[in-house]
Amino acid sequence: MARFQIVVFTKAVDGRREELASWYDNQHIPDHLRVPGFVSGARHTVHKLDGPPQSPEWDFMAVYELEAEDPMTVIEEARRRLGTDDMPLSPALDMSLTLSVVATPVFSA
Repeated sequence: MARFQIVVFTKAVDGRREELASWYDNQHIPDHLRVPGFVSGARHTVHKLDGPPQSPEWDFMAVYELEAEDPMTVIEEARRRLGTDDMPLSPALDMSLTLSVVATPVFSA
């Protein structure tokens, strides 16, 4: 088994940042941890340091750790659940500004 990370940058609908934070902590991260292969999840506040001026000012970054032979199998199961009773979406989430990436470790010190 190998370890992988999924990093997700999100933005709240205007005026609903605290609602989005509560959803992440109390609903969304626990929902992910019920998907086989997800081993941890954490929400971080984001403060942009550099980047193109037109890039979004995200509110949060979620980091999930996976343990799997193939991370895409785990991700596909999470995507299958997304928006269902098993993993409801929050109306406070602006999906148009969500960015998700999977990271495969190649070096660490």
